[in-house]
Parts: sequence; C-alpha cells; structure tokens
Amino acid sequence: MKDTLAPVFDETFEYDITYEEAKLKTLDIAV
Repeated sequence: MKDTLAPVFDETFEYDITYEEAKLKTLDIAV
C-alpha cells in the first residue's frame, strides 16, 4: 500500500460469540 492514493483495506475479523453477548459489547475501530 505504500505510495498509493487509493489504499485498499481488505481485512476480515471473526468473533465466536452469541448474539446476546454481542449486544453487550462495543467494537472500536480506528484507521
């Protein structure tokens, strides 16, 4: 991605938690 005007961020993150657990969590993403 060095020296480009249009970087592509193609990352996948998977978490094995229940829907009930997910409702109690906060996902904080910073680029």
